[in-house]
Parts: sequence; C-alpha cells; structure tokens
Amino acid sequence: MKKTPISSVFLFSCLCALAGCGKDGSPRLRTDQKVLVQVYVDLLEIQETLPPSEPAYLDSSRNIFARHHLSQSEYERIVEKLNQKPEDWELFYKEVLREIDRRETSGSQTEE
Repeated sequence: MKKTPISSVFLFSCLCALAGCGKDGSPRLRTDQKVLVQVYVDLLEIQETLPPSEPAYLDSSRNIFARHHLSQSEYERIVEKLNQKPEDWELFYKEVLREIDRRETSGSQTEE
C-alpha cells in the first residue's frame, strides 16, 4: 500500500480550510446559510406588520420558505449545522445586518 506524503495531506488540509474563506481570507457563509439569511430577513420584515400569533403570519412565512425553495426540515438542518459551530452564528448575524442595510439602502433609493 502506497503511503500518502505528509505534504499532500497538508496541502489538502489548507485547500479545505481556504475553501470556506472569501478572497480576503475571511470566513464566508455556505450557500445554504446564505439562503437562511434571506429567509431570516424576510421573516423579520413580516414581523414588523404581523405578530407571529396571527394566521396571516404563518401563511406569509410559508410563502417565504417556498419562495426560497426551503423546507422546514432543510431549515432545521441548516440551523443544526450552525449550532455545531457557534462562531458561524456571528458570521450569520453579520450577514443579516448587511442584508438589512442593503435592503434599506435600495429601498430608500427607489423612494427618491
């Protein structure tokens, strides 16, 4: 059996670590987490007008999940992955704030 050189293992490890980083070397969200950011911000927006106890809120939240092609089980799976690495929650919330700012900026530009 042929042994794998240590340099190959090291190179593979480095490539795997870099795959989770942006161009500047900072951590970035996975695609499924990016979808979760969009869903989360959409849910925050409807909470501004509808209390979660209202049936219309439930209907609206279902529409949001459908629009983003995300099922309840997929949502729970993504959240579970985030829970496994608590530092990912910080990145997630930073992205949520960026998305809120982006929407507010684009919304104020269309109003002018």
